Amino acid sequence: MKEKSLHQIMNDIVGRLDSLEPNAPSFDKNNKSFKKKKQDPLTEIEAFMKLDDLLAHLHRQYLEAKFQRQQLVKEHGGDDPMVEIAMDLEDSAYCAFQTRHMELREVRELMAKAQRLMRETEEAIQNEKRKEREQEFRNFIMLAKAQEKLRERNQRGGFEFAVLLLIFNLVPIPKFTPQNNFRAQMAA
Repeated sequence: MKEKSLHQIMNDIVGRLDSLEPNAPSFDKNNKSFKKKKQDPLTEIEAFMKLDDLLAHLHRQYLEAKFQRQQLVKEHGGDDPMVEIAMDLEDSAYCAFQTRHMELREVRELMAKAQRLMRETEEAIQNEKRKEREQEFRNFIMLAKAQEKLRERNQRGGFEFAVLLLIFNLVPIPKFTPQNNFRAQMAA
């Protein structure tokens, strides 16, 4: 097996975490900060995974088997015998996961809890979207008010300047040019 650098190992771990926890914050390289991923409503399977530890464990096993198979295909190609074994392991993990999911769907109380959990997350997402829209609206109103104050200040500034000129009798005198002198001579 080929040696991997620490950087490659860390990237593999991040890839696994992204597949296990899709709504976790991710690092934005441009802003050098974590950004929150857009949250989607819970699916039925996700709701059941929150309620049943065994289902969550089987799901992690399935994702791990899938990741292993993909790595083997990348490293050794699709014709390698180890890839076939990895495919069988992935299939087995998926079947175990699906079987447990079907068992849980049969239990009415769990199904009701899962549906309630899905509704609650949907409502929480809607509330979050509403709060974001309200915040955007408040920001827009504040910006509009600031622009209006700036516009008023600019208009008052011109008026205040004209009042100062009149108060201090600082009316600008036209410059003497030969053209102005010619007009004055013609008027006389």
